[in-house]
Amino acid sequence: MWRGDYSVRGIDLARGLHQPPPGLSRVWSIITAEPEGMKISALETYMLSVPLPQPVRTSTSTISRVSELIVRLTTDAGLVGIGEAHGPFLSQAGPEGMRAVGQILERVTPLVVGQDPFGVERIWQDLFALTYTSVRGIPTLAQQRRQLVTAMSAIDIALWDRT
Repeated sequence: MWRGDYSVRGIDLARGLHQPPPGLSRVWSIITAEPEGMKISALETYMLSVPLPQPVRTSTSTISRVSELIVRLTTDAGLVGIGEAHGPFLSQAGPEGMRAVGQILERVTPLVVGQDPFGVERIWQDLFALTYTSVRGIPTLAQQRRQLVTAMSAIDIALWDRT
């Protein structure tokens, strides 16, 4: 069996990279962070709504504005994920719809902040459970399912987007 030097430019091929490449110490700390120890530290929400230059007619309504919900999720290791949600509900409900989704996001933030960002399914299950029961002291949102699912969509995308 051949026995030789298994390293190339700081990479021990048998054990992986053992020190950060020059100039990449911040990235190195993120790459090598233990996923179990990482936590979501912030969930920020941005609501955008702009008028269309020309209204769009559908079979059921006329849409004159485009509304977007943007969620920025940050971890304690510096990873950031961006999620968005949109749709007829936000456009047709106008400012009230945006406000309702914003209030839902404020209410569900405690279920997200402090969680493991790699536990996407668990976070999703906790949020979805609010459609029929209370979760960790947050009352059910059964009467606001559309708004909750809109908020969940943005959070879910942000969790998968974290980079």
